[in-house]
Amino acid sequence: MMKRDGVEIPPGGAVEFRSGGDHLMLFGARKTYRPGDGFPVTLEFARSGKVEIVVEIGAPGLGGRGTGHGE
Repeated sequence: MMKRDGVEIPPGGAVEFRSGGDHLMLFGARKTYRPGDGFPVTLEFARSGKVEIVVEIGAPGLGGRGTGHGE
């Protein structure tokens, strides 16, 4: 794993964050989240500015081969 300060998204493209691939690691959570929970995250784009999304917590092991984090 390597920390990255940004992710390039090509025009008209998309990026999928998931366990075992590109993913976000959030630190300092003030509660324990369970599958089905969600919380807001603000993404900042170079041209589009800030966009708020809701991150939904899925069941451990879904969406990738996993890294052992939270699984």
